[in-house]
Amino acid sequence: MEEPARLNDARVMRALAHPIRLRIIALLSEIGPASVSALAGHTGESTASVSYHLSQLARFGLVEEAVEARTGRERPWRAVHRGLSWDWNDGDHGLRAAYLKERLRVVDEFVAAEDALTPEWKTAAFFLDDVGHLTTAELAEVSDRIKALLAGYRRPDPADRPADAQRVVFFAYGLPHER
Repeated sequence: MEEPARLNDARVMRALAHPIRLRIIALLSEIGPASVSALAGHTGESTASVSYHLSQLARFGLVEEAVEARTGRERPWRAVHRGLSWDWNDGDHGLRAAYLKERLRVVDEFVAAEDALTPEWKTAAFFLDDVGHLTTAELAEVSDRIKALLAGYRRPDPADRPADAQRVVFFAYGLPHER
């Protein structure tokens, strides 16, 4: 799987401005090839809805059929890229809103389920809010360093993961902000 898709086409950004499409891309990037029925189970959507959204993602080259993983009548799909990346200022407003809504959904799910976590996982989980004074070059460096650090923990192959590893979602931002 290639590095994150670098979005610079307004049509593609508008096509992605849907929470289910963003969730499908995230799932396929994480779990690898999956059938429409498996994706429907993960998203809570109908198979017809997932199938439609996959066709829209395929139209823009973001997903493709995983022909080699086909078994019987199941047609698995895979993400062409590992995630998405775009220049925030060039992004479609609908994509921005859908993306932020999806990130907040993940936080809401964590809050709803945190009582089921072990004390160790509760201690390890974190929210980070900090402020620095950076140049544009320094902010770009911070972004690159965070991406490089997290790359070592992706472990897409389950055989490479420690037995007690759990899926952990990271969301970070670095935005210039006036008081």
